[in-house]
Amino acid sequence: MRRLNRWLDLPPARRRLLLEAAWQLLRARQRILLGHLRRRRPGLGTPAATGPLPLTAEQEATVRQVRWAVSVAARHVPWNAVCLPQAMAAKTMLARRGITSVLFLGLRRGREARVQAHAWLCSGRLYVTGYEPPMDFTCIARFQ
Repeated sequence: MRRLNRWLDLPPARRRLLLEAAWQLLRARQRILLGHLRRRRPGLGTPAATGPLPLTAEQEATVRQVRWAVSVAARHVPWNAVCLPQAMAAKTMLARRGITSVLFLGLRRGREARVQAHAWLCSGRLYVTGYEPPMDFTCIARFQ
């Protein structure tokens, strides 16, 4: 009941943004589960040589809204929406709004010599998803 009341208290624009984020998380999950990443890298973009471009104040506000929506939607979808689907969903949402972003993939050695992977998305000087990765992650690829 409390969640429903919180949902109803949201302005319609925020509700639409949350629904879009949940939809994009579902699409990202489908692409990952169906193995499309090995074949074509959809949703990741093209390999990038540089970082994201600077943003205007209006674009930064939009990036913050998308960051909020993806973060909230990821906590409430019935599957585990970890860093890669969050980054893919946010990248798609920003692209629809004409805002460039760069998706980073990184690796690090974890406990017991296991390799850990992480994905994060930056737009301008803002971290959209994956939030400032620890310095020990080595960036192995970036996509614009």
